[in-house]
Amino acid sequence: GVAPPLRRIREACFEGDGQLVRELLPSVTDEQLLALGRNGQSAVHIACSRQHMGGTAILELLLAHLPRAAWRHRTRDGSAPLHLVCAYEGSSVHPALENCIAVLRMLSPEDLLITNSAKQTPLHVAASAGWRMGGPLLLALAAFLGDETDAWEMLDEHGSSPTAYLDPSRDPGCVAQLPFHALLAEPNERKLCLLLRALQSCMEKAKLAALRSIPPGFNVESLTDARGSNIVTSTLASYGLGVTPQVVREMVRIAPRQMLFEETNGVAPLHMLGIADEEAICAYAAALGADYFLTHSPAGVLPAEQWSLRALVAISHWVPRRMFDLVTSSGRTLLHEHAEDVPSNPAMRAADDAKLAHIATLMSPASLARAPVGSTPLLFFAAQGWCRLLEVLLDRLPEEDLCSCLPSGDTVLHTGAVRVLEAEERGEGRALEAALQSLGLLLASTPTNLRLQPNLRGDSAA
Repeated sequence: GVAPPLRRIREACFEGDGQLVRELLPSVTDEQLLALGRNGQSAVHIACSRQHMGGTAILELLLAHLPRAAWRHRTRDGSAPLHLVCAYEGSSVHPALENCIAVLRMLSPEDLLITNSAKQTPLHVAASAGWRMGGPLLLALAAFLGDETDAWEMLDEHGSSPTAYLDPSRDPGCVAQLPFHALLAEPNERKLCLLLRALQSCMEKAKLAALRSIPPGFNVESLTDARGSNIVTSTLASYGLGVTPQVVREMVRIAPRQMLFEETNGVAPLHMLGIADEEAICAYAAALGADYFLTHSPAGVLPAEQWSLRALVAISHWVPRRMFDLVTSSGRTLLHEHAEDVPSNPAMRAADDAKLAHIATLMSPASLARAPVGSTPLLFFAAQGWCRLLEVLLDRLPEEDLCSCLPSGDTVLHTGAVRVLEAEERGEGRALEAALQSLGLLLASTPTNLRLQPNLRGDSAA
């Protein structure tokens, strides 16, 4: 025999047969459509959970046929139709998004506080699907809620709020597009809110999305983790882990005062920032004031110790020249720190040589005279093969530095000659050219009687 209309319409909702649902609707009552079957669901719930089969057509029929109260009707496990719409299982989220928006028209913001047996609201269900599938649904729910914040604070059986299920590293779109109050919702007692997790992410996109979501006038100093650590400081200190020049510029824009914050060890972000972007450094300088760059941390660290040569040159017009005369935590100047790091690439070496020479022109002769124990500035820098820098030193240092020797008796001229031989043996054309240029500078500045001065092995530079 022919199955009863209610059974047939339930099967049609399961199979996604919209035409059959249209034909059968006049033959069933609203009470029958909402009656729970053996699986704990009504025909309406089946249509919502099987929307990937019937698209939007079946739900459109049911929405037009049933009263508003029907869309608050729950399954045996407590799920409302909106829970099932948000638990989308298809490959394209667009039908679910259309259905979600349509169902929301039958509801009020308070209906988004309805929880299922797992104490989850529709927001929890959408967030659990991940941003690629659940994100559009979550944004639709957020737009419907507006300024209502209670739904974002609801905790499920695991003690988690909806945003606890979002990963800012994988889903930076959630940070960029959700309302700001949703980003601040406490996920649970063990996790940070979504905004803070995005700031601590290793992904640049997540950090930028978090920073750009902060509205003007927001008290950034309130952003502390469960231990009370300053999030802005710890975010900037993790350079190389998503903290790029763009991130630094955003930090300067939203929280210039926060840049001065010092943790309990007395180290401010500026001391720890190993950044190579001159534009961000100059923005930082403008926000803080030049004198701040002269301040050592309690551990004796200068703010600029970890910066690149490019950043040091860029900042040189912002800060007092005496910054380059200050001693670093290792007891040397910034010039000496960077002169030891010689790039293997000839083009990079030439560029760094020019930068080092620029820094040397800003230093006092007394500071230029600092060198490692057992060496002199000329011996130290000649051994590294810096031509432009040597030119500045020879112009500014006294002649007696040319007479100084290493413990082996080698003068600076010996050192220059050895570099020529080493470059020639390795067959490095550009390195040989640079070494010969350095040796020419040294020869032109060395008195004749010193050119033949032997070392302890009896060898002259010649």
